[in-house]
Amino acid sequence: MVNGVLYLNPGASELAGRSVILTGARRTGTSLLANLLFSTENTELSFEPPALRAMFPLIRHMPDAQWRYLFDALVFEDFLVPALAGRGLNLNTNDDSSAYNALSEDEIVKRLSRGHRQVELASAATAKCAAFKLPDMVPYLTDFRRVVPNHAAIVMLRNPISVIHSLLRLQWLTDERLRGISADWPHLQVAGIPVPHWVAEADLDAWSKWSLLERSCYYYCSIYEPLPEIEKTIIFSFDEFVAAPAHQFEVLANVLDLKSGPKTESLISGIHDPDQKYPANISDMPLSWSQRVNDIYQGCLEQRLK
Repeated sequence: MVNGVLYLNPGASELAGRSVILTGARRTGTSLLANLLFSTENTELSFEPPALRAMFPLIRHMPDAQWRYLFDALVFEDFLVPALAGRGLNLNTNDDSSAYNALSEDEIVKRLSRGHRQVELASAATAKCAAFKLPDMVPYLTDFRRVVPNHAAIVMLRNPISVIHSLLRLQWLTDERLRGISADWPHLQVAGIPVPHWVAEADLDAWSKWSLLERSCYYYCSIYEPLPEIEKTIIFSFDEFVAAPAHQFEVLANVLDLKSGPKTESLISGIHDPDQKYPANISDMPLSWSQRVNDIYQGCLEQRLK
């Protein structure tokens, strides 16, 4: 090992380097789009892979070459190649991430009907694009572009009022929820109290004093405020998507060269505006937060994919 750097074989690293990350705030339709991407002929998608969730916040704290080596190994060897053999498919039809939502039964049976050799799978992987749904990672996309320069990034954008209403309804950012074993991770530890990884160091003291509404506003801002300055990122509007799903997905498919699969059309036809209709405003939102989240949203919206 020279200078502490290891590599995958060049073909594997190149394929991992062309992967697609689907991110954005939670409650913005990432699962909806993830299933559509997975349904296309040339895409294999992993739903919130824990190892990558753990790695992304470390991208600023690890040598680039070591982070890239782990990323390539996880994407190609741990996900893409095994996926083509049916290993790791989620066959629970009750889950949003069930393979049955995106793949035909024939395709699933085909993968599971026999054993597969590594040399065969690695060759088949060259015709696929690895993708992964990983919310909350927008703050790390500039670093990700530096380390993995040829990736594609899709960021789901939804109007802030709907996102914040949803977070409030789910009590997502209460101290009780953050302390629980099912809380989103990774997190920081501040005086023994878990704090989400996307909270800036300068805001740690304020975070402990903020109300649930203020925390929800801050979350939206922390995810989207850096977005307009991040190069080569596809901003995809959830609100426009659910209003005209066929057209919006066609635009995205043209950009990413996606080929529709057996279930793509039926998935598109089932997309509609969410049943949950939120009020058009939040009456007790402080004006300073209201202006900030709206300004950030409008700045991102101007750069959305059209």
